[in-house]
Amino acid sequence: MEPTMGRIVYYTPGDPTAVDSPQAPAIVSRVGKPEGDAPANLDLTVFPPGLPPYSVSNVPESTSGGSEPATWCWPPAAPTGSAPEGSTDAPADGDGEAASTGDGSGDAPPAAEGDAAGSGDGGEQSGGDAPTTSAASEKPLYKIAGDEVPDGFTESGLETPEGAELYHYSNDTAGQPHTFDVGSVEGIVLYAEADDNEQPVQAATAAA
Repeated sequence: MEPTMGRIVYYTPGDPTAVDSPQAPAIVSRVGKPEGDAPANLDLTVFPPGLPPYSVSNVPESTSGGSEPATWCWPPAAPTGSAPEGSTDAPADGDGEAASTGDGSGDAPPAAEGDAAGSGDGGEQSGGDAPTTSAASEKPLYKIAGDEVPDGFTESGLETPEGAELYHYSNDTAGQPHTFDVGSVEGIVLYAEADDNEQPVQAATAAA
């Protein structure tokens, strides 16, 4: 499986034994150009638990599942059916990639009344316990740190399973990759690329 912008991986810092520097999830912000047979290095925005996010550049892939310092690796696959009842976490396949739902195949279970997540701007609605960004919104989604929303961003009507508000950017087009330079403004990160079938979402509390 090849890494692409917007996917979530694990990042092991230079000193993984340090208390203030644990292994943490990270969003891929740029995929470097591979050299020969070597895999591409990544630029990442890292989200350590209980600490502010930070960025790292040109990070190589781990060859042992994440034990080497300053490397990235894929998250471990969750056993099928291991999520607790009512969880919004979709089962992962053998490569650690979240299984998609709500893709029109008819395999997703019907949602209870009020469970469908709407994009708030004409995006599709998805049934099932774990709607994904591609099922609920046709446009890229962003997370914004702080209380002030920069110009050009509007509420999407969606939020993460943890309750973080998700936003659309006015220059983005439905079904197309994001246009906003997430490195240009501190505190803005890309949560999901358009139609990526990766990140779980739910209807925002204010819009429910």
